[in-house]
Amino acid sequence: MPDSDENHSNQRGRRTETSRAASLLAAIACLAIARLFASGEVFHLAVVTVVVPLGFIWYGDEIGVLVGTPTDGEGGTGKVVGALITIAGWILLGAMLAIVILLGYRH
Repeated sequence: MPDSDENHSNQRGRRTETSRAASLLAAIACLAIARLFASGEVFHLAVVTVVVPLGFIWYGDEIGVLVGTPTDGEGGTGKVVGALITIAGWILLGAMLAIVILLGYRH
C-alpha cells in the first residue's frame, strides 16, 4: 500500500502533465487562430507572447522555489508562490487567446 506522500506525488504529477498538455493545446489554438484569421504581425506577436505564459505554467513550481522565501520544512512559501505563478500563466495565456481572437475577427 503506497503511503500518502507517494499517492499525493502521483496525483500532483498527473495534474501537472494534464496542465501542461492543456496549456500546449491552448497555445497551439492561439497560434492557429492568429495564423488563419489575423495579420502576420498578430501572428508574430502571438508567437512571442505565448512563450512566457507556457513557461509560467510548465515551470511555476520551480520558479516559485527560486522566488519564494525558503521556510524550514513543511509546506513552504515556494509552493504557494509556484501555484500563483502557474495561475498567472493561465491568466496570461487566456488573455492572449482572447486578444488574438478579437484581433482575428477585426480583420
